[in-house]
Amino acid sequence: MNNQVAIFSRLAGYAVNKQLTNRGHHISTDYVQAIINKANHINYMLMNAAIKMINKAKADSDVNTDELALKLNEIIYGSIENFVKKV
Repeated sequence: MNNQVAIFSRLAGYAVNKQLTNRGHHISTDYVQAIINKANHINYMLMNAAIKMINKAKADSDVNTDELALKLNEIIYGSIENFVKKV
């Protein structure tokens, strides 16, 4: 499970960095909407990856999927929080 959490954590960092490099904004309501859209995009991408990872982990009886889901949820929340702080 540690391997899966590490891989997902790297994916989350990549998603945040990708959205941070797409800066072409003006400080206005468009800027705020762009931040919200990018945060939603990060959340959507990471949730899909987490669901796929959990479904694959269900096949392995050694992995506690509930604990894995909690860890992935913490990573997703932290990644979005990190993105918003950096913007």
